[in-house]
Order: sequence, then structure tokens, then C-alpha cells
Amino acid sequence: MTWRTIDKRLFRLIRGTMGQFVSVTLALGIGLALYISTGIAALDMDAAMRRYYQDRCFADMAVTVTSMSERQTAVLADMEGIELAEGRVSRTVPFVTDDDTERVRMLLLTLTEDINLVKLESGQFPTEGRREVLVIKQFAEARGIAPGSEIELQIGGRVMDFYVSGLVSSPEFVYLVDPRQGLMPDNMNYGAAFLERGLGAQIMGRDGFNEILMTVERNISGRKLDDLAEALEERLERFGGRNVEKRENQISNAMLSEEIEQLKAASHGIPLLFLAISGLIIAMMLARMVRRDRQSIGVMKALGYSSWDLLFHYAKYSLISALIGGAVGVLAGLPMASAMTDYYMTFYNLPALDGTASYVPVANALAMAFLCCAAAGFVGARGILRLSPAEAMRSEAPKKGGRVWLEYVRPVWANMSFSRKMAVKNVFRNKKRAFFSAFAVAITFSLIAYTLAMPAAIDAMMGEGLREFQPMDYDVSFENPASRKTISDMRARLKDISRLEGKIDMPFKISSGTRDIWSWGECVDSSFSALYSKGFTDVHQHIRPTTGYFAFCAGSGARYGLLPLSRQKWKPPAVSSRRHLALGLRGEKAGRRGGGWRETSFVPVR
Repeated sequence: MTWRTIDKRLFRLIRGTMGQFVSVTLALGIGLALYISTGIAALDMDAAMRRYYQDRCFADMAVTVTSMSERQTAVLADMEGIELAEGRVSRTVPFVTDDDTERVRMLLLTLTEDINLVKLESGQFPTEGRREVLVIKQFAEARGIAPGSEIELQIGGRVMDFYVSGLVSSPEFVYLVDPRQGLMPDNMNYGAAFLERGLGAQIMGRDGFNEILMTVERNISGRKLDDLAEALEERLERFGGRNVEKRENQISNAMLSEEIEQLKAASHGIPLLFLAISGLIIAMMLARMVRRDRQSIGVMKALGYSSWDLLFHYAKYSLISALIGGAVGVLAGLPMASAMTDYYMTFYNLPALDGTASYVPVANALAMAFLCCAAAGFVGARGILRLSPAEAMRSEAPKKGGRVWLEYVRPVWANMSFSRKMAVKNVFRNKKRAFFSAFAVAITFSLIAYTLAMPAAIDAMMGEGLREFQPMDYDVSFENPASRKTISDMRARLKDISRLEGKIDMPFKISSGTRDIWSWGECVDSSFSALYSKGFTDVHQHIRPTTGYFAFCAGSGARYGLLPLSRQKWKPPAVSSRRHLALGLRGEKAGRRGGGWRETSFVPVR
């Protein structure tokens, strides 16, 4: 009977503060829904990625070489730490369309038998001896290509027809992006296709492999993996091998892994902020209820209720809020997680989850909600423990007043109305309440400002930044180094060109102690090269023409820098350099350029 009576009072208490109770419960439910949706999406994507990589035997390392035979490739598998080694032929070629203004690139790869296995989505594998290809699913869907279609590719200056036997997905193209154009997928203008090994080697004119894929033993990771990569670079240097690319630096895997990590971080960021704010509001509400019900608490204590009975009575207010908010969070979070996962699948070509969704975030969310609200209930109602029945029957003595510092600023204070003076005094006399109110308003406005400013920031990065760092409209690569006469011929033949310059880049190796880094060097004596120091100072102001500076980057997401090199002492490695043409167009054709840019800080490397 005791608990039944006091519980009736609890529900009357909730009914009397219904507006506040609903607001806090909804805030709690929103926080839990965000945590559940982002947490489940991150875990499900991570599980799908790992399972897909394992099923398709995704390569742990890959290296580009000039040429290696099948026998030389097989010898690599005998190295300590290497489990499998397999070679293939790769080449990027133009994809021919009916629109002459389109610039579509296709990465041609020969099929492998053990590593980076493709998954057939529709159609069938190519027939040996026939000119058939498998097209990556994302590109095919964007272009309207289906099994049975025919495509045209320009290989070695000749346009060749290919029959599309099927559509596939691949673990190395979960996030299909052109490495030369930026970080966003452009499925209309970049794709990949797979050929039967013999046909691919014949068409692309190669006797050996120019790309080696490897998997490592399970106990190889961390420093051991770095040492193995360095040993491979030394061993493959005579074959023109450079920059062993580990799985963590492979662009598709790097983008997918980074997105998953960001999702995990997001699940512990804003949702926990909602929980913290909800807990603070509940604690403040209960503290005010205890002060307001001071005399009622005194009467209940005089009737025999203990302090802990009354403390639990008020704490149940927050626990009921946690129960309802948890139900709202679960009911809203699960559909949100499914929708979020489906949305990410439009960017990342991962296989279906097959009902393997993880519900660990649901249990964590409910536990956090109950712990947060229980702590808030105890903190807010702890004043009951200090009240004796006789003391609680009396009204609370008013706090000692005094002047606030603004009263000493007489010109300001004298011109304020009485109501404004009372408002100012209330702020200074209730500092805690004023601080949390101001904090909540600041968080609200910061979230609004962040949301409104983000489109402009992205536009500045992808638009103004692109025009600053990549001012050319086209960047033409040659398979073999071209002479200066090529530039003169193109100037004479292309009428819409406003500027045309040649550019040389080549791979080089930087040795620092026991560490070697393969990088691409580029001559910067070009009006198309925009290099800035860490303080965004134009680097060209500090470069003398005789110095021979080279800009370099080492690996994905690595530091950028300037490497001073003497042209007399420069020794290119055993791989061919490439020559490019950077072109700027006149009139309306200028400015129509794709791709993206990465914010960089250039620092001297000594």
C-alpha cells in the first residue's frame, strides 16, 4: 500500500510536468536513435567489408613493376611472410562514346585465379579466346551497359570492340574512384573491366605482368608488415618495382575504412551530447522539484517514509523517462540504421548483409540511457538526504543578496528599467542555471551554423580550390615520353587552346636511414603548378630556376613537401618517366573541369 500510494503521486508529478517530461524524453530518444543508427551501420559495414575481403581474397599488398614473368612472380611466394603471389596486366585506356566531348577512362585488368577474385553479379565469365570482358557493376549501371552489350575501347591507337559477357563487383573497387581526378566517385567517366589473361596480355602487348598482388600470413602485421614491404621494394627494384602499396593505403579500402571510422566516431559524438544534455536537464528539473516540494517531503518523512524511499521516488521520474526514451530510440534507430546502410550502399558496392546485423549498439544505448538517467535522478534529488522532517516543514530561507558588478557601472545601471535590472540580478544570482542555459543556446546555434556553412565550405574546397591548384582543363598523359615537337604540333592543330605546356614527372626514391619511400617528382617550373607553403605562401617566390626543386607526396594521406635536387646529381630510377600536356581552353569551354583536390601543407624536407 505504501508504494502504491507514493507511485500515484509519481504519476501525478509526471502529469503536472508533462511538457518538460516529453521534451526531455524526446531529446533522450533522439540521442539514442542516432547512436543506434550510426553504431549499427558502422558495425554492419565493417562486418560486411571484412567478410567480403575474406571471401574474395583481397590483396594485402600490391606493387607495380615494369615487367615480371610468371616464374619470377611465383618465386615471391617463397619469401618469408608471403602466403600468395599472383601477377596480372593492367592498363588504363579511353572508353569510346558517341559524344566526342566526353573523356571516359577504363582500367583494363586481366582476371586472377587466387587473389582479388571478382564476384559475378550477372551474365557469365568470358569464353577463352573470344574478345569478351567483364565490366564493373557501378560503371555498367551508370552507363546502361548490360550483359550482351558491346563496348569500344581505344588501345594502342586502335578502336577495338568488346562483347560484355557479364557484370562483376570486386573488393578493390568497392569505392570506384579515378585516382587522377579526386576523391569522389564518377561512375559515368571512370570504370574497370576484366579480360581473360591470355587475351589481355595479347591485346595490351605485354609478355609479362606489370602488377603483382600478394597476401601475407596472418601473423604479419604492424612493423613486420612494414619490414616485409621494404624487403619487397629492394627485391623488386631491378624489375622497376616502386612503392609497395599496402591494403591500408589502397584507395578504395582507405576511403571505406575511413568512412567506417568516422561513423564509429559520430556514434560516440553527437548522440552522447544529447544524452549529457538530457541528463543535465533531468537533474536540474528534479532539483527544482525537491525545492518546490520541500514541505510535502517533510510531511512524508513525518509519516514514516525514509529519505531513501523518497530519493528513489524522485529517481523513478528519470528512470521512466529513460524507459520511454529508450523505446523511442530503439523503434526509431533500427529503421534509421537500415536506411543509412542502404544509403551508404549507393556509394560503396558491398554485398548484402544477409541478416547479420549487429544489435550490440541497442544494448549499449539502453544501458547508457538507464545509467545516465539514474545518475541524473540521484544528483537532482540528493538534497532529500539532507532534510530532516522539522527542517523540511519550514520554507527555505532566501539566499543572501548583494550588489552585482554591473551596479557599479552607474551610467549603464541608471539607464536600465526595473524589469531589466531584475533580470540581470537573476542571472548573477543563479549562475549555474544561467551557464547551462547559455551553453545550450550556444550548442544549438553552433549546430545550425555548421549545417548552414558546410555547403559553402564544400563549394569553396571543390570549386575555388580546384581552380587554384588545378587550373588546367585537360591533363594528357603519354605512354612514352613525347618530344617538344609534340607541343608545337598540338599548338598548331588545336585552335581552342589558350595555354599549352609540357610537364615531366617521374618516380623517385627518398632514403632516410633505413626507410625508403617511393614518390612521384614533378618539375614545378610551370604556370599550371600551384604550390603553397604551410602558411599559404607561394612557393614559386622561393624557387630559383637552377635549383631544380621537386614536389612530392609519399603514399595515401602522407605529408607533402619540397625536395631540393640538383639536375646534375639527379639519378632517375629504372622506370620510365612520363610526359604530360597541361591545357587551358578559351571562352566558355574554360572552367568545365571535373575531379577534386586535397588540402595540403608543403614543408621543406631536409
